Amino acid sequence: MVHGTELGDTRLGATRVALVQHGAGQETPRHGHDRACMHVVLRGLYVEHSPTGTVVACPGDVIFKQPEALHWNHFGSTGAESLRFQLPEGGDLDAFQLGLTSSASLEWALRLGRTLRARRSLSRASADPSPQARLLARLRRDFRRRLSIGELAGEFGLHRSHLTRQFARDFGCSPQAFVALCRAAWVAEEVATDGMRLAEIAIAAGFADESHCIRTFKRAFGTTPRRWSRTARW
Repeated sequence: MVHGTELGDTRLGATRVALVQHGAGQETPRHGHDRACMHVVLRGLYVEHSPTGTVVACPGDVIFKQPEALHWNHFGSTGAESLRFQLPEGGDLDAFQLGLTSSASLEWALRLGRTLRARRSLSRASADPSPQARLLARLRRDFRRRLSIGELAGEFGLHRSHLTRQFARDFGCSPQAFVALCRAAWVAEEVATDGMRLAEIAIAAGFADESHCIRTFKRAFGTTPRRWSRTARW
């Protein structure tokens, strides 16, 4: 069962890899897959609900799915894009995932995604080193802090306009928009736990105040945090 539009595909041995585009605001019914698979999120928000909880994935996150594990998905208000790795029948997901969680592997996944998007050859993708995976890791780690594009550009040895342009090429948004997306995703997981008040969560996420948080959240999810907390249930 495929939910989304495949933009291109290739094979890594017996594993099929496809670049999948998910529509803005798209929701899937509850379903499972007959084979183990994993998604590397490249753009947008990829939300997965299952009996064990809700995962809100941003670019750079990896979602693992065991065979026949029931779940349902929906995607942010701008849609999402992911690399789907479908293992062969009987494939060992636990063993496969060990080699796909490092920053070097993420950088490779980004290049593969660009290759499939442009429908070029797989061999050409392997010769395009980029600092974007390291920048992505930095933003994902420190998204709740105040970050300056000028400081990041200096840290990675790039001109600020070049850094922004290259980041947008890979992830479909500016570094600032990515940080806002990470903050909104963090808020989504926090409000679903019935813990802190929204005002406290907003400040902890790095927003200026609760209203700033609500505006950003609504742009990302198409709804408010309060409504999200009522609907983000299995």
